[in-house]
Amino acid sequence: RSLDIHSRLDFRRDLYRAKQWYQRRVRGGLWILFHTMLTSCYDTAPGSVKVLQAIHGYVDSFFTCSHCRTHFLSMAERMNLLEVEGDQTAVLAFWEAHNQVNHRLSTEPHDPYFPKLQYPPRSLCKRCSNDAGQFNTEYVFSFLLRHYRRVLTPFGKTRVTAKRKNKKGKENKKKKKQKQ
Repeated sequence: RSLDIHSRLDFRRDLYRAKQWYQRRVRGGLWILFHTMLTSCYDTAPGSVKVLQAIHGYVDSFFTCSHCRTHFLSMAERMNLLEVEGDQTAVLAFWEAHNQVNHRLSTEPHDPYFPKLQYPPRSLCKRCSNDAGQFNTEYVFSFLLRHYRRVLTPFGKTRVTAKRKNKKGKENKKKKKQKQ
């Protein structure tokens, strides 16, 4: 039995909305994955700089949204993301890139459940920015490590994904004793 023209248009509109919703969720998940990879490899092999280069290569070679790919690659070129040196700089450069994307997208219609805000908002980290919205990168970096290094396991338990080192580069002895 054939559908009338209005039913077919409603179906196409609903399908389009579902596709847009799905793509936003996938892209949001990729941002989280990328931040987690960068912070998890901070100060450990292979290092956040190599991870940042790998993220750039992934987007360049495999990202299916050509509009998103083009925007990301031009932003990466403007920000010199491939010339970044130092793991902390790599983590912060990617955070800054994500905030630039959020700023650009904040003027476009988006999912009301996931507003495009500058991250982290003061509700998550009061010290990360002042009342004027200017970020303190020292506090932002600490926040990003705390926030993205914690990953939920399939069983709902939180685990730290990388061992912390003290100032001398050795693993914290307290944490070693707690694990035993």
